Amino acid sequence: MYDDLLLFEKTQAGRFRFLVNEESSMVGQSYLWGFSQGGKYLVIESTEEGHAGYQIYEAEAFIEFPQTTHASFVVYDYYLPSLIALDDDGAAIFERMQDGEKHNHADCLTNIEDYEYEPDYPVCLVKIDLLALDAKN
Repeated sequence: MYDDLLLFEKTQAGRFRFLVNEESSMVGQSYLWGFSQGGKYLVIESTEEGHAGYQIYEAEAFIEFPQTTHASFVVYDYYLPSLIALDDDGAAIFERMQDGEKHNHADCLTNIEDYEYEPDYPVCLVKIDLLALDAKN
């Protein structure tokens, strides 16, 4: 196991307070994806053999109680390899791989330029409401 991601908070006094470390195996890694557009959520991306997964935390709770805060949402889906954007209302934009059976092109967003995303290949972006998805589980 390796400590791929060490997170610290800089206090008002200018000191650093350790928050948490994310460990991963030899075939994966973890890193800070970033924050939702308004800063409500903090996202840690983990990969295992190249397959991405996302642990989405309420940022304030994570920073205040990093060892005991659980992820608000966890997204591990082989067909959703890249998180492109996340709003504070839980709307997530993912790149989606096409498998021919599970998904169809009718679900693809047509306004990908709104997300400042310029892939080098044809891509399907989908919008997923994490709050609605969480309510189903």
